Amino acid sequence: MAETCRRLEDDIDDSNSLKKFISELDKEKPQEFSHRQLKSFTKDFKFKIGRGTFGVVYKGKFPDGVQIAVKVLKNNTRDVMEMQFRSEVGTMGKTYHRNLIKLYGYCNEPKIMALVYEYMEKGSFDMILFENHLDVPWARLYDIAREIALGISYLHESCHPQIIHHDIKPGNVLLDSDLSPRITDFGIAKLNNELKSQFAQTSFRGTNGYAAPEVCLGSPKISYKCDVYSFGMMLFDILGSKKKRERQKFLPGQVWEKYQKEQLDKIITDCGIEDEDEEDAKRLCEIALKCVEHFPGDRPSMSNVVKMLENEMRPGKPVNVFPYDDFSSESSKRSGSSTRYSRLGTRRMATSTYDERSLQNPPADQKNNTVKSDSPKSTSKLAGSIQQELKGDFKKVQSAQGVKQIEREASSKSAQKELKTNFKEAISARIHQSREARASESMLNQFEKMCPPGGENAVIVYTTNMGDKKKIKDSGRIIFIFHLNQIKFIVRDISADVGYKYELKRVFGKKDIIVPVVFVKGRLIGGAAVVDKMEDEDKLEILFHGIPKLYKEKKKEEDDDDDDVSDSD
Repeated sequence: MAETCRRLEDDIDDSNSLKKFISELDKEKPQEFSHRQLKSFTKDFKFKIGRGTFGVVYKGKFPDGVQIAVKVLKNNTRDVMEMQFRSEVGTMGKTYHRNLIKLYGYCNEPKIMALVYEYMEKGSFDMILFENHLDVPWARLYDIAREIALGISYLHESCHPQIIHHDIKPGNVLLDSDLSPRITDFGIAKLNNELKSQFAQTSFRGTNGYAAPEVCLGSPKISYKCDVYSFGMMLFDILGSKKKRERQKFLPGQVWEKYQKEQLDKIITDCGIEDEDEEDAKRLCEIALKCVEHFPGDRPSMSNVVKMLENEMRPGKPVNVFPYDDFSSESSKRSGSSTRYSRLGTRRMATSTYDERSLQNPPADQKNNTVKSDSPKSTSKLAGSIQQELKGDFKKVQSAQGVKQIEREASSKSAQKELKTNFKEAISARIHQSREARASESMLNQFEKMCPPGGENAVIVYTTNMGDKKKIKDSGRIIFIFHLNQIKFIVRDISADVGYKYELKRVFGKKDIIVPVVFVKGRLIGGAAVVDKMEDEDKLEILFHGIPKLYKEKKKEEDDDDDDVSDSD
């Protein structure tokens, strides 16, 4: 009988324990608070601790003593506030991870819309990186990066539907008393259907300097790999945080240059990182470069980034990093991009105006870009001059290698015949190249001479990434067309660097500037409409004769799982 009573008591205890568990679980869900409660928690919104794009943050405390941060949404339009509110509650209300900020609840009343978060004692990560408020050891910064990667990996691979943050940067990472990071600010996050690897982009999302190229250039399809790119840019911030650097050159570009020369140790030393952390710093550089690959499919998944940071996987060789950037241009040296002021810029500048008609209709002298074919007489003359040139080259080779050796190798009739055939093929190829060069020169001569700095033998495109939607779209279209043609060209974004804007004004002089605009070998080609027309008429290949090609290197992925993830894009 006593045993039976004990079993009944245990069952009752288990039942009460389950009820307590369910009650505690229910508390984990975001709770609805009233305006009156928020005023009580914050002592009538007395302690302001921050201000962002969408609102003001106040420090407060629950009745049980738990500290909180209350974000009061503020904007000129109710629609924008509702979008922010839905994004935050819709994402944070569905997630739970130690490296994501905890959403305690919300308030949605006619006079106020607010979000209630856990309070982070150490503030935002960017204050530590850029203002050096805390002397954090570099090894701890590395571990913070690993924890942030864990949080992003959770959003991408453990949430259903998948969550794309869209604005990963140090300012959107908060630190608790133990310097453990929490990703925050999901106001522009995107819930992505798990059956789709991409979604249509309807507007720009993110922060210049951290946003991926496909986001900045208005690509119609965006995937979770845009967060990987932003994380990579943040790794460069971590790399350069231990030393106050002068704003001379773009640090990620310097890392890429040193990597290609196998001199990463020099940039690591320059960043003030101690010898004991050199191995981790080198690994971080390689991971960062892999994350900022130009093509989304070449970037790793965040779960693989975590493995790389934990030294369980090799980053692999980056193949296409910052392909369109000119790190050596005068404007680049003048404006000096550091880790905080990257190539796309964290500060937005006003865009220039242009004559819309100049984009739609090319100048009269640019309409007839046909090139006359060579006459038989001119071809014969050309062949003769090329033959003499090749003979001169051949004589140089003979003197260099030894006449007797060449004679011995060509003693047989078959060898002599082969030499003669190769010689004829060389003449034919040189004639073809010369024709293309003359055709390209003839075409270029029909365009106005106008040369931006460094543009004598290059293709330079001035673009914009803010303001007029048409300009942004046209900029992206030109980049896309040039990429299809595998042309190596330089992009100068006037919305990212005001120096480029003034540079373009000097080039145009008294004329109204065009944005976007293309220059080829010191000639003004025009805007998007001209480029479109030349592409349709197959004239770009002639125009770009002699311009280096930008070939995407083929590589074999080291990890089959990463291959599958990349292919899903």
